[in-house]
Amino acid sequence: MTLPPIASFEGMLVPASSAIRQHVSLDRLRYLLGYPVWGIAQQFAVQTRSYEEWLRFVRVLLRAAFIYQPQLTEAEQRSFFPLLFYSLLTMLDKLDRWEEYLACWQTIREHTSFYSVYASDAVPRHGERIRPFILSNRGAVRVHFLYGISHRKRVIERKVAKKLSGRPLGNVFHASQDELTPDEIHRRIVWLIEFLRHRQRSAEEWREFWRTRQHHRSA
Repeated sequence: MTLPPIASFEGMLVPASSAIRQHVSLDRLRYLLGYPVWGIAQQFAVQTRSYEEWLRFVRVLLRAAFIYQPQLTEAEQRSFFPLLFYSLLTMLDKLDRWEEYLACWQTIREHTSFYSVYASDAVPRHGERIRPFILSNRGAVRVHFLYGISHRKRVIERKVAKKLSGRPLGNVFHASQDELTPDEIHRRIVWLIEFLRHRQRSAEEWREFWRTRQHHRSA
């Protein structure tokens, strides 16, 4: 088990709200968080700057993931929870909800141990900034997954410090969806669709190349 009991920190990340009491089945959760659905959906949210809507959606899925945690395999937990935590933090970042971002970051850091694996010789290249995130160092190094976006935490901490000091914040806020015209949103959606089609064609071409290569080898 890679997470503590549900009650210990679910409420810190998913506020009790009627807006997020929707039901998501376990099969639906697995589908939405699978490849390539999750990546496509999140790209749509980012491209159209639908940050508030995506944040609500992430919290719906996060609550479902906590509920279904006992039924998820260890591999699913190691995949699903980091995806949701990353997305939660990214949307809070995009919405410039800095204090909430830092609070959620600290909660996730203190209560989870999901990790990425680094080669032992990679640690010196990252310097001292990686050391607080190292969970174990026996051959391959297990590094808490939040290290991958720790630079954003440092940026947001500087923004909060600037805000508390009373200094002018200047151009530190993200652009919002209100700044996009309907035509611009449409162009972004068309671009994303074309990008995904191109990627799908590339994947199909690669599979065909691999099948042909395997056929020649076995001939």
